[in-house]
Amino acid sequence: MSQRSRKGGGTVFWDEGRGCYTGQISYYDEAGNRKRPKVHATTETACWEKLDELRAELKTTGSVAPRDLTVADVINDLLAHPPADWKSPLTLINRRNYAARITAALGTVKVARLTVAQVERFLAEAAAEGLSADMLRRLRSTLRLAIRRAERDGKATRNVAALADIPAAPRRQSRSMNLEQIRALLGLDLTTWWRAYLTCAVMCGLRPGELLGLRWQDVDFDADVLRVRKCLKSLPDPATGKRVLVLDELKTERSKRTIKMPRQVVAALLLLRKEQAAARLKLGAAYDVRGLAIVFGDGAGAPKWP
Repeated sequence: MSQRSRKGGGTVFWDEGRGCYTGQISYYDEAGNRKRPKVHATTETACWEKLDELRAELKTTGSVAPRDLTVADVINDLLAHPPADWKSPLTLINRRNYAARITAALGTVKVARLTVAQVERFLAEAAAEGLSADMLRRLRSTLRLAIRRAERDGKATRNVAALADIPAAPRRQSRSMNLEQIRALLGLDLTTWWRAYLTCAVMCGLRPGELLGLRWQDVDFDADVLRVRKCLKSLPDPATGKRVLVLDELKTERSKRTIKMPRQVVAALLLLRKEQAAARLKLGAAYDVRGLAIVFGDGAGAPKWP
């Protein structure tokens, strides 16, 4: 085995086992551990060029990122050690879905060889499938976080996801109702439950999860205000895997708010409360067995999903 060395430049030798040239440099990391990263090429000249790239990376960053680390590796590490602000189970589910899409498209690509063009091509293909601009931002954010974790651990030297541009995505047409449609809707012969639900939704601007998580203790008829404090979510049960309805915290502190109720909302909620009181007398102990006092529950006071 012939071997050639350059002072401070590493060593290149012919590797019979691999059938190619292998290059190696040696350095000590911050912890005092000796590292010997290697490169491989079919010609000696190409091998020296790759070693020069390693030395340049070492000089710039103080370390050499592993060449065998894949996108799937850094994504899996991110999911195994999620950021502290990924508190909601729903957030974790969504991030796993983003991670699965990233891994399917880029999982086998080496992080050291991943390019901005590859990331942008991946996002462009996702946009062509009809994904919204917001979804594209979340995909890029997940990949950026994963590579940033690898950067922190000295396993990556350049976060190409942070440099990638998000392609233009088709704007989704608004499905919001106009004033004429709202008047027509509220002019229908609605049940007490539906009139209260729709009037509260339209006039107070609550999201479906916030409406269905509204409790009577959050409604103040003396001050004519309602306080948004909880949200109803459909989450998998850790024990069975089946989805269950749970009252959960709002996504952010800013989501907590107090809203002045118009008189139509007050009237509709008072009628609904009267109807629920009659149902409670009829069902007795079978009514609201969880003790949640949900405003927009089912006929027995239990949470319901839209």
